Amino acid sequence: GYSIAGTLLDPSGTPATDVAISISQLIPEQRKAVRTDSLGHFRFDGVNQGKATLRAVDVASNRKSIEEITIDASDTEMKIVLKPIDSPIVTKYQLLGMTLADVNPEIDEAYDLLSSEMGVMIIDPGTRFENFAIGELRPGYVFWMVGNDQVSDLREMVSHLVNEAKSPTIPPDADGNTSAWIEKNGDARVRVVYNFDNEEFRGSNTQYMRLSQKDIAELMELQQRFESRQKE
Repeated sequence: GYSIAGTLLDPSGTPATDVAISISQLIPEQRKAVRTDSLGHFRFDGVNQGKATLRAVDVASNRKSIEEITIDASDTEMKIVLKPIDSPIVTKYQLLGMTLADVNPEIDEAYDLLSSEMGVMIIDPGTRFENFAIGELRPGYVFWMVGNDQVSDLREMVSHLVNEAKSPTIPPDADGNTSAWIEKNGDARVRVVYNFDNEEFRGSNTQYMRLSQKDIAELMELQQRFESRQKE
């Protein structure tokens, strides 16, 4: 296969560091992904000849580049420049140490999400996500199911997390997918599904999110705020 290398730059020409960039091909089908180094460099080896798509989306800075290229020579060097996203996220929320935003069809298209026309996107996962024990979370991942129900926005996500943490709709001893269970110390494990995009794969992940009593109290407080706004 061919080797494709280059540099990812922001609009000012500064190297874009630690940004995921992928190359995908349909014939034959393959996908490779890496993260840019401290100089914005990236390299793909074993790439097939023919048409390919280069994709880089920097959610935190509202920039992206999606380019169709034709590979016809090895050791190709290129420069990819990120461009401002036309419809950037305006409203952001803080929850459980994360910065989140509601997803709609416009946001789905703008950020090239994985068919996520609804749900809640991570802008910044923060540092507390390891406590949830659901895997590494990164900008651009989208929560779209809590328990066994799809959620369209943060209000629904919070409501379902609270309800499942207090009274699971399908506990471990019932038929069907366990939606949640409550631990002896009052903590809860709630089923969540999120879309992800990393160096290995682009798909969805089902996990049981660990929520401490403090986490649940924070969720309940936000739930009350949402309910108060609805009544106004």
